[in-house]
Amino acid sequence: MPLMIDRMNVTDSQQYASVIAYGVHKRGKAALTCYRQEKYGTECKPRSLHAYPSTRITRDTPEGLAAFLDHEVVSVS
Repeated sequence: MPLMIDRMNVTDSQQYASVIAYGVHKRGKAALTCYRQEKYGTECKPRSLHAYPSTRITRDTPEGLAAFLDHEVVSVS
């Protein structure tokens, strides 16, 4: 599953798919964990952003995910 920030907050019930939501959030959690470990100085096992060669490349980055989540936290605070 590629990192897809725009699919993390689907509120339209016609576009929501639980399997996709699970994969998107699981991928986001893995990317964010590695990003924060690198940013705050703890070790992160080197991994490819994509588990399988057939996974399409995404335009999103772990840094973009962190910025998106920071924005979401501010918007609900």
